[in-house]
Amino acid sequence: MIKTKYSKDYTPTVISACTILNNNWRMNLRISDIWTLLKDVFLIEEFELLDPRVIMNGPLQSYLIEEQIKWMDGKEVDFHDIAEALMTAGEFTSFEKMLFADGKIEERLWAIMLMITGTIDLNLINNSNND
Repeated sequence: MIKTKYSKDYTPTVISACTILNNNWRMNLRISDIWTLLKDVFLIEEFELLDPRVIMNGPLQSYLIEEQIKWMDGKEVDFHDIAEALMTAGEFTSFEKMLFADGKIEERLWAIMLMITGTIDLNLINNSNND
């Protein structure tokens, strides 16, 4: 799934994930909190196997920051590639991998990027809560 900060074809999954992030974090999100943000949008208490040292993985953090910079510059970001990088950086149970696949991880990553960078209209989230 390739998107830019100008993409507006939000899915219900994106809106739902943005709502969760907005309710839990407001606008205090950072790309370095990716693992915590993923837990939130997937409603996971804790990852079972994820090594805390992986969370601080320098190359992964650098990659994510580069993707955020591309996003802010209006360039295309491939959320499939980001999902793949996360899946190879961490160790996950088969249940967690299934949850990521079935739970539309790419759409949830798009929501995370929207919220981290403030490139979504929060009125859209607030209005969806009133429906």
